[in-house]
Amino acid sequence: CVLIIDPYFTRVPFYKMWIGKVIPESKLISQHIKHCDFILVTHSHIDHLMDVPDIVNNTECRVYGSNNTCSLLHSCKIAKGYVYRIKVADILNLGKFKIEVLFAKHRNVLGFSAGHLGYPLKPPFTARQYRMDNCFAFHISVNGISFMTDPGINNFSKCFKKADVLFISASYSMEYYKLLFDSIKPKILVPLHWDNFFLPLSVALRPYFKAPSRKFPFFGKINLNEFSKVIKKIDPDLKILIPEIFKSYDIVNILN
Repeated sequence: CVLIIDPYFTRVPFYKMWIGKVIPESKLISQHIKHCDFILVTHSHIDHLMDVPDIVNNTECRVYGSNNTCSLLHSCKIAKGYVYRIKVADILNLGKFKIEVLFAKHRNVLGFSAGHLGYPLKPPFTARQYRMDNCFAFHISVNGISFMTDPGINNFSKCFKKADVLFISASYSMEYYKLLFDSIKPKILVPLHWDNFFLPLSVALRPYFKAPSRKFPFFGKINLNEFSKVIKKIDPDLKILIPEIFKSYDIVNILN
């Protein structure tokens, strides 16, 4: 049983975020995803949704996401039987996976306003037409192990649940990490959104810019060594997993 969250292989170059239509790399997607049963989409930005239609067409998997996610998939001629709208507090039982849908808050992205789609769209879309409405986090339980995706800049502790593995941005403040860890009690952290996803996967991963700071220096790139130091100051026993792309990991062994 295969569950995928926010698949993104195409990685369009930066200028395409502003100019022209964007087209998924269908050959690359089919090369790496041979089988899938379920896809969870946290929100409908391009780097979370763009490659989903190809995977559905190739594998006949089911997709779960927000209204905008579903509308964009329907615009791509994905049949209704494969697309399911979800909302906060939904409980999904997908094969051996039990999933709770939680609220998440996305940072504002310059030039990419949030909101409902105003009218039906026809693919191929522009990058900015992948418009976000709701943003979700997912708490996933399987075989006695729990996972949680990034809740974003979210101070509503009621949205946090304990999880063994936490997928988290590598650019939050120490204070916010403390808040998260006090509530979620993770044993393993997997940093997200730290690399430059405007570069193709055929080149080595490189760090991307942090969100602008109000303090000097105002700009800088994400540094995973600094991230690790911050985490170890908070909890020396927390394990940090920085996965290599296309490599499998045995979470049970890492937990032990």
